Amino acid sequence: MKEEFYKSLEPIFNEDDNDFKELQKREILSREQVIWYGASRFDIETLSLFERSSNRIVPKEIKDELKGEKLYIMSDYSKSFLNGMKKIYDDFDKDNFNINNGYLTYGQVSGNINILEMIPFSIFSSNELESIRNEKGKLSYHSSATDSVITDDKWHLCYMHIEYENKDMHLLLSFMENVVFLNNILDKFNFGIKLKILRNVIGKCGSWEDAYSPKSFLFRAINTLPVKNQPKYWFVDNGTDFVKQLNWQILGYKDESYLNGNGVFLKSINDYTDVFKAFETPNINNYKYINFESNTYYKKLSQQPPEHRRKRVQELLNRGLSQVKIAEYLHIPEKTIFNDVRLIKENRL
Repeated sequence: MKEEFYKSLEPIFNEDDNDFKELQKREILSREQVIWYGASRFDIETLSLFERSSNRIVPKEIKDELKGEKLYIMSDYSKSFLNGMKKIYDDFDKDNFNINNGYLTYGQVSGNINILEMIPFSIFSSNELESIRNEKGKLSYHSSATDSVITDDKWHLCYMHIEYENKDMHLLLSFMENVVFLNNILDKFNFGIKLKILRNVIGKCGSWEDAYSPKSFLFRAINTLPVKNQPKYWFVDNGTDFVKQLNWQILGYKDESYLNGNGVFLKSINDYTDVFKAFETPNINNYKYINFESNTYYKKLSQQPPEHRRKRVQELLNRGLSQVKIAEYLHIPEKTIFNDVRLIKENRL
């Protein structure tokens, strides 16, 4: 399917034709180690974590899994992101080019970055564009970011080769809403995603709903992918619904100080169909794959015997949450949780 992907790509500018032929020969866009960063802006610093073998942030299991050459996918459909990339394309080969000189409205790029190559692509015909835009409808994007699920009539994707902190990185930028990108690019051309990043999401990451939630359009779309292509690992903001609702394995960091700050790595368990079905199951006590503290559950928990609540508190303690976090998480007064923890330590469940 990757051959079909290359055939579908059309360089927007004729002067990039020869570079595109070389890109195909090198099979850069066919790499197996794919990391997808949704609502990414141009956050190269986060992606560079996976290039630093000595860093202590990425868990060893993920480092081992992602050994080898990587392709980084960055998707962001805001007009300002696209317009910044268009200006960068016009100027990146000039002697005085500096990416921090007002090209990106989302902020500065920390560290030294050198753009070695850029090739913007069209991949949809005018008929396909019209069909996709009509199919998704108005509620599928944020009007404050763009007026379409595909931001531009021509700039749909862009390949970028950069050098960042002395590391070569190969990027594929997507200028379309995440679910549209997943359905029409990742799924269609059989991309397998090893790790999915959802961090610092502004405007709910498209789809006009909570991108972090297992109920979201994004999660539902991921659930339709072949199991072998679904993300095995996730890197998400701490405190999001993924951390609260998914009973997935937290990797690398046990101490609360890290979870309070930069985010958390998760490893999915079983396949997404099981997780999805568990979430959809109306039985409030089904926690085999997922933990979801709904408003109804809060009320039921407060009405049940203290022994039941303390078992839930014990579960959260075992997951590494502090007493303050547990109180916030369960919507129960801190004083009650502190007393529960004291009784638990005294084996008086």
